[in-house]
Amino acid sequence: MAASDLELSQRRVKRSLIILLVFAIISTIGYYAIGSPESDLIDALYLTANVFSTVGAWNPAMSRAEETWTILMIVFGIGGAVYAFSSVMAMMTSGQIRSILGRRQLTGKIQSLSDHYIVCGFGRMGRSVCNSLAEANQSFVLIDHDADRTAAADTAGHLYVLGEAADEHILENAGITRARGLVTCLKHDADNVFVTLTARGMNPKLTIIARSEAEGTEKRLTRSGADRVITPSVIGAHKITRMLLHPAVEDMIDAAAAEHIAIDRVAVGQLSGLAGRSLRDAALPREYGVTVLAVETPDGKRQFNPPADHVLTAEEQLILVGPAPAIDRLLSRHED
Repeated sequence: MAASDLELSQRRVKRSLIILLVFAIISTIGYYAIGSPESDLIDALYLTANVFSTVGAWNPAMSRAEETWTILMIVFGIGGAVYAFSSVMAMMTSGQIRSILGRRQLTGKIQSLSDHYIVCGFGRMGRSVCNSLAEANQSFVLIDHDADRTAAADTAGHLYVLGEAADEHILENAGITRARGLVTCLKHDADNVFVTLTARGMNPKLTIIARSEAEGTEKRLTRSGADRVITPSVIGAHKITRMLLHPAVEDMIDAAAAEHIAIDRVAVGQLSGLAGRSLRDAALPREYGVTVLAVETPDGKRQFNPPADHVLTAEEQLILVGPAPAIDRLLSRHED
């Protein structure tokens, strides 16, 4: 069900309940005002409940004024009660109550997340990103303003927030202050710039990857706070060129991706017991099945295919290649 239909039904129920409450107050005040001197507020409430519940218990001691007031309350009050009842029943029979409860459950799951990712946009690229994150068992929240797209995401089992990704309130609902990274792959570059600016202001430590359609937008996105900018047309052109000029390399890259071979950067300081040891002594290929592709120094310089006698320092970072489970096993055994 579209969000606008749900909000409309909720407003209808609230309006009908307010009308019913107003009639009940007016009815009680009326009975209290025209009642006998011996009558109190409880008697007035009893008569109001009697009318609105349609019990119809007649009191022969009622005055002519009370009988007239009862007739008016039956005509108008019961009409309001029927309207309220029909509004609630309409929500229940159309599944809107289930939708409200489901939305609350979804919100609770999102609020419990931390160190997760946020994906803005559920187009072709956003859908692929979500599927890849799901396959990697990574927690993420989708943001999209289209109810049909969020419904498709819900069917796929993804957590989502319906709304504009550049809206601070929507980003807060997605847990941006607790998130590890954000991907904005909206259709228009201006929207991606706006999302990047807003997200960077809300979480300075967030890793932001932005999509760019026009090559000239890359610098704007970088200045806005994006850590990486992806231009699909440029990446596609590079891939086509590699397939033409270096097909064997491209085949190897595709095969590595199919076999879940990962390339990861790990700080030596995070790996307990490795600092001060040589790569030969660390024996990472033999012990864990991962290969050190390069060593990166604190100033950003990389030494590819480092020699076996290279002594590791805590300030260096290792570029590792190997099966993703093997890299995870290395990290879990050497967590400092």
